[in-house]
Amino acid sequence: MRRLAAIAFILTLASVSAQAHATGLRAMGSWTMPKDSSYGALSSDEWRGQTLDLSFSYSFLYPGRIVLVDVEGGYIYNGEVQGSLYDTYPTDLEGHGMYLGVRFTARVNRKVLEWLQPYVRTDFGWSWNRVQISGASLPAMHDWGNGGFIYVGGGVQLTVPIAFIRKTMRIRLTQRFSIGLSYEFGYLQSAPIKVKFEPTPTNSGDVEPIPVHGFSAGTLDLSGITHRFGVVIAF
Repeated sequence: MRRLAAIAFILTLASVSAQAHATGLRAMGSWTMPKDSSYGALSSDEWRGQTLDLSFSYSFLYPGRIVLVDVEGGYIYNGEVQGSLYDTYPTDLEGHGMYLGVRFTARVNRKVLEWLQPYVRTDFGWSWNRVQISGASLPAMHDWGNGGFIYVGGGVQLTVPIAFIRKTMRIRLTQRFSIGLSYEFGYLQSAPIKVKFEPTPTNSGDVEPIPVHGFSAGTLDLSGITHRFGVVIAF
């Protein structure tokens, strides 16, 4: 009996998985509001914008033809933001990140509301952030801080109905090809980054500056609420 139950479970899982072979490419811009007050010394804007998120997802489960379960991975580039420490020393912050996660997308009545696809997602990743400080009386100093992060968010994906693309637009790249827009709201929980500034090495032949030792600047927490907007290509 147990063998029959196990075989039935495997066959069911295989059939469910076989039905789900949709993939997706996404390019999103995001804006995060770090809750750490130290961020104010690195940026004159309370939002950390100029962020590009590129991701790829693959649907491996479609239970009940209601929810698509995707595994996803992506790369994040956090563009340079500038500020000043004590209104005297210019600062710069930029970063990179990689992540893997799971996405759950609801398919609401595909005959009527195929274009509306609410979803939730959670990602686990690692980021690298470069922090730099400089000034007229201070040689440029920088540090690469890294740490893990967890992101949890949810939103809605609006896609052009497949039938419209195939019949009206006459685009038939794949059986599931579609394009659309998405918006999501979430929270980024980032491990505090330890920042220790070290003098930037000088080029050989340059006049040696007065020796300056590095110093610890404590930690920087980039956790905060996040808004994301972007485009999606499904196929």
